[in-house]
Amino acid sequence: MQNKKLLVVIVLVVVLLAGLCLFALLLGLAGFLIYQRTAQVSSTQVWATPPPPDTPRVEQQAAPPTPLPTLPLSSPTAPPLPTPTVEPTPNVDFNGIRFSLDLQLAQGVLPELVPAAPGDPTEMLPGSVYPEHTQFTLQGYVFQDSLHPPRLLIYPLQEYRAMDRSVGEVADLLSRLLRDRPEIPQELPFLPLW
Repeated sequence: MQNKKLLVVIVLVVVLLAGLCLFALLLGLAGFLIYQRTAQVSSTQVWATPPPPDTPRVEQQAAPPTPLPTLPLSSPTAPPLPTPTVEPTPNVDFNGIRFSLDLQLAQGVLPELVPAAPGDPTEMLPGSVYPEHTQFTLQGYVFQDSLHPPRLLIYPLQEYRAMDRSVGEVADLLSRLLRDRPEIPQELPFLPLW
């Protein structure tokens, strides 16, 4: 007798849970269908007020677009484009390094001499071995949220080559890019590698 009552209670609980699950499923399906219907209606709506019924309808045809003037491409017979002859006046001078900083790019620079890190290049991460060099950290840089601080690093190349073999390969690649000046280089060399 006790087992029959327990069995009846279990069956009622299972039926009740199944009914709740079915109700939740139907409710979710109804919500999905309502969402789909409103999404269809809202995507086809045009937000404009129709003209009054007595307004005559005028249809206009768009004028064909006027072609843009074509610019002559450079050819061997065309004269080269003029290059600017006026060099900007250097406004940064530190440790024998002079350059012109565009004040639309940054408000200024913080120059410093960074001491050498003469570790063993075979046992350390790339970029963790370097000679003493000059660093200019850009202050008030236009792009604020960058992974690395905006800065210019100026290394003595011969000392750097002597400390780390991989630097020579990167420096040679940079020299070729500066000499050949391809329109779209395959890769850009960076020192330090990180």
